[in-house]
Amino acid sequence: MFHSFRLRVAVLSALLSGIALAGFGLFAWWVVYDIKVNQIKLDVVSYAERESRRRQPPDFWQHFEGQVLPSTLGVRNSQHLLVLIQDDEGNEVYRSAHWSNQLDSTQFHWQSFPQASGQESFHPPPPDAPPFDAPRPDAPPPNGERPPFGEHAPPPHNIRSAASLLTLKTHGSTWHIGLASSPRGRVAIAVNVATIQKDMAVIRNSFLWAMPMALILIGFGAWFISGRALRPVNRLVESVRNVTAQGLHQRVPPIREAREFEALVEGFNAMLERLETSFHQASRFSADAAHELNTPLTILQGQIEHAMNQAEAGSAIQTSLGIILDEVRRLSSILRKLLLLSKADAGKLRLKLTPFDLSSALLELIEDTHMLAPTLNVTGDIPPHLTIDADEELFRQVLLNLMSNAIKYNLPNGWIHFSVLSSPQQLTLIVANASAGIPIDATHKIFERFYRVDAAHSRQIEGVGLGLSLSREIVRAHGGELSLTLHPNHEVRLALVIPIAQIAAEPTRRK
Repeated sequence: MFHSFRLRVAVLSALLSGIALAGFGLFAWWVVYDIKVNQIKLDVVSYAERESRRRQPPDFWQHFEGQVLPSTLGVRNSQHLLVLIQDDEGNEVYRSAHWSNQLDSTQFHWQSFPQASGQESFHPPPPDAPPFDAPRPDAPPPNGERPPFGEHAPPPHNIRSAASLLTLKTHGSTWHIGLASSPRGRVAIAVNVATIQKDMAVIRNSFLWAMPMALILIGFGAWFISGRALRPVNRLVESVRNVTAQGLHQRVPPIREAREFEALVEGFNAMLERLETSFHQASRFSADAAHELNTPLTILQGQIEHAMNQAEAGSAIQTSLGIILDEVRRLSSILRKLLLLSKADAGKLRLKLTPFDLSSALLELIEDTHMLAPTLNVTGDIPPHLTIDADEELFRQVLLNLMSNAIKYNLPNGWIHFSVLSSPQQLTLIVANASAGIPIDATHKIFERFYRVDAAHSRQIEGVGLGLSLSREIVRAHGGELSLTLHPNHEVRLALVIPIAQIAAEPTRRK
């Protein structure tokens, strides 16, 4: 899906991090929710047990419900908090004004508090109990004043109480109710779990808002880290790009800061060494074979020509010798091309650069094309006085190869068009011709050595598939490039791009 390794690393890192964060967030949410629920259960039971040992007027319980409990239990909605107070005889002292009809207090199961026998047993005071030397809150004051009441009056220590927890689910709501009873009365404190759910919704929404930002930061971090991790690979790629047929002696420098790539560099350098050895052997063989065969072929060509001159004119022997001479000349041409290609591969193709009048050479080429292919419609659009720095002999061979290719792979009664596009830095020679069509998958093989587009008809068309390959090597040696493009209606264009030395603006049309 993604063709960039860095992009895949960034996306996969963000995806895996998102899965991990989602799992952690879900687990953390459940843990916090469970803690809050358990804390609510403990608080309602603890407060119910403590307040059951008090005897307070109704106005205190109203203040207790409206101010003390909400801030202590963290209840923001008053509808989610209910308080029920009964005296020791079961008479109702206080009930929340918004008491839910879904909660039937008659179904509350109050635990029986233990009865004291003899002396009151001692119970450890709670953390908020007054010091031991403080006067007992239930003892009458010495001056006859009323004892303190309300939140400032601590519950007595020696009054026994019993507390329990009741959980009721009514119409989609869950209530945790703390029930406590003592000799002074009964207390029921109920909290709706919905108040916790609102807090959890705030936590959830905060997490959902923070998670995309975290994933974006993780993605950018992974992109940056992967870029730094791939820095040795980029250096290796740059070194590999500098290795050419003329530079097989080069080696990739070791990457000291990344041990994982040391084996790769060592293996690549070993491969270059083997490739250099094989290449030099093959190149030396091609050059030596061409040199060794060139002399016998030259001698053979001279002997055949001499024998033809000695034979009777028009005889069968002279005809046979003529056919043999043509094949010897063809073989000599192949050897000459192979020798040039081997020199180009070894970087030993020496150019004798001189000012070359390309306009005159192209006009002569058009005239030769008219004579060689009189059935074809040959046209040209050549500006005058085009001069380039080139090896005249080799560049004329390139032009002949382009003309020969356009003639051999043309249609009956087809056409050939020569044109030149110039700019201050370079010129482009385009040789276009009609064609029966070239397969798309063959366009990148057209410059390979000994490759023929139609192998079945290779014997009917002269050549062995070295012309275009040699032409491209010669053009590249001149600092240019030769390429093939296909156009609609089976039009084939060979474009030769090369630097120029001088251009004249006025075109000359030649037909």
